[in-house]
Amino acid sequence: MRTAFSVTIKNLGQIIKVKPEETLSQALARFNIPLRFDCGQRGVCGKCQVKILKGQVNPPGRQEKYILEFLKVDPSIRLACLTKPKGDLEIEVPSESLVQSVKILEKGVTTSFPYCPSLRQYLFTLEKPRVSSPSSLVERVKKVLALPELEFPLDILNQLGEEARELPKKMQLVIYQDKEVISLEADSSPTPLLGLAVDLGTTTVVGELLDLESGRSLAVASALNQQIRLGTDVITRLSEALISEGKRRTLQRAARRTINALIHKLCQKTGYHEENILEVVIASNTAMNHLLLGLPIHTLARAPYTALFQYLPEEKAQEVGLRISPRGKIFLAPNIQSFIGGDISAGLLATRFFEKSGRYLYLDLGTNGEIVLRNKNRFWGTSTAAGPAFEGVGLSVGMMAAPGAIYQVSATPSLEIKTIGRRKARGLCGTGLIDILSIALQKKWLSQNGRILLRERQIKLTPQVALAQDDVRKLQMALAAVKAGVKIVMAKAELDFDQLDGLYLAGAFGSELNIANAMAIGLLPAIDPAKVYFVGNASLAGARCLLLNYTLREELISQIKRINFLSLAREKDFQNIFIKSLNLSPYPEKE
Repeated sequence: MRTAFSVTIKNLGQIIKVKPEETLSQALARFNIPLRFDCGQRGVCGKCQVKILKGQVNPPGRQEKYILEFLKVDPSIRLACLTKPKGDLEIEVPSESLVQSVKILEKGVTTSFPYCPSLRQYLFTLEKPRVSSPSSLVERVKKVLALPELEFPLDILNQLGEEARELPKKMQLVIYQDKEVISLEADSSPTPLLGLAVDLGTTTVVGELLDLESGRSLAVASALNQQIRLGTDVITRLSEALISEGKRRTLQRAARRTINALIHKLCQKTGYHEENILEVVIASNTAMNHLLLGLPIHTLARAPYTALFQYLPEEKAQEVGLRISPRGKIFLAPNIQSFIGGDISAGLLATRFFEKSGRYLYLDLGTNGEIVLRNKNRFWGTSTAAGPAFEGVGLSVGMMAAPGAIYQVSATPSLEIKTIGRRKARGLCGTGLIDILSIALQKKWLSQNGRILLRERQIKLTPQVALAQDDVRKLQMALAAVKAGVKIVMAKAELDFDQLDGLYLAGAFGSELNIANAMAIGLLPAIDPAKVYFVGNASLAGARCLLLNYTLREELISQIKRINFLSLAREKDFQNIFIKSLNLSPYPEKE
């Protein structure tokens, strides 16, 4: 019996080995070929298409036949997650089936706090002890540094003993938060003190390397979250993690690999070594930080959707599995509650949300629509399952913000489109979807209840890209979830929309979002556009603040406790408000 089959991928110029009974998708994932698995390899999204050029595979089952017939693809096309080789193969992987390089939002709001990093470097000379007063080496170091509570891990203590064979000697210590020695060097040049701020998103991950002695940014890098191979949205990944311990560990390793690859890239850019990084601050949603730590997620994945923790002390880098200094520290921005995670608390910190005296709304629009409202000194927060439609996932022409994505549509009077990278249009990403919905309403191609009024029951942007009726329905659901969440939070605060002093919009939409179009379809409330502030990647900006001033960590933990969490599932009016919000129309409704 054959132990493996050889699969030649003609268009990629690669040959891989596939084990008997292994699907093509499993083999491609093992060889790090970034195939799209929007549904987590469950055979329901139809995105992992491959073309069989030569060789035998298992016949398609009923589920696969249905999808392939629905998609009207060439008979040689199969779904990789449902296809098993029966011998050696030659295949092609269409570009549409590969995860493309995504336009990732790296910049965020600019803010500054007093500089107070966790790490400090102390340089001193350790003198010979006096016979008349032979105090211990540790006590002498504590006295020299005036840090009586300083702790010495056993390996550092061993190193100190070895270095003390010949005294006097010049020493340098790196001390964490004035309480623990994490590095000791003798007779050497000063150690670079580097820190890393990370925005660990569901789809994309951004890292910024900083000099912790000056606060200077050294480099920024970004990448796709490698967990995307096990599902493009949080719910799919949580479902995967529930299947088995092995699946949960696979998701954990994927998150670690993503961050470690960013660390490697940043060090290559700057010429530093990974061991020079002594601290990492990570801002991520609740699901991502649970998966990164390899923690059980059943309480988060099932009602009443409870996180395992709200905040944690700094963890050891070795335990988290990040390739920095073995004695380095990892801090996770605190979760607020349930599905309002550390990415939101970090964003609120970066925008100084807790310091304001007025009435402000903070929206982060992704797979989960997170909403936080401030009415003077009272706070409310909720999260709504908007779904990944505005990230292009689950739509027939949807795609992430990759080359070829239509990101802007205008009507002058005919449709004009702009694509990322000026490539041939392949689909629509979030901002383009919002534009075309608004234009279709204006031109009466689409009714407010979401029905396409054109004879062909689709809205064509190019010969290859057309918005279908089912796409509109999915977008309506996402819009209604956000709109209903905002309405309920505003009602709880007994606040009218015209009383808002500002709306902070965080996330990947960024400055490409047409505010007027977003208001016309009800994605954003119809307030004075001058009150809408794009804060970009506020999550990364907040992680940077927490890295450069560690005293903000306790302060942030204290502040998030002021937020009253609203569970929309428990709100008796949610279903009625949600149904009414399905209309593609501005809100609040005029009297």
